[in-house]
Amino acid sequence: MSRLTLDEPESDIQPVPERRRGPRHPPTYTADEIASLRIVKCQLRRNFLFCQLSDGNLLCTPLAVSPSLAEAPPWALYQWQVVEEGEAILWNTGILCEHLDLPGLLALPEALISELPRAS
Repeated sequence: MSRLTLDEPESDIQPVPERRRGPRHPPTYTADEIASLRIVKCQLRRNFLFCQLSDGNLLCTPLAVSPSLAEAPPWALYQWQVVEEGEAILWNTGILCEHLDLPGLLALPEALISELPRAS
């Protein structure tokens, strides 16, 4: 299966191999799993926040879940930090101040998980 990349102009779009093991789905973590889960790294793409989690999965949430993020200028969006030993993401640019914790992100109705293949 292939997907199209979204970062190139339409005329330059090339198929790339699908990396997910299946379709995105809502999070199904238990409270104990959430307590041990951490954000490893983040990436912003278009209007979405992607967080790689310590279990190897990818959490996807739209920026629209936070009015502050949805209305922030692009330069401010990229001034994030993973804080609290991977339990939250913080934006503190003077113009944008937002704190999103992992349990809160996982509880959002818009949150989706992509299960990525595990390294052997």
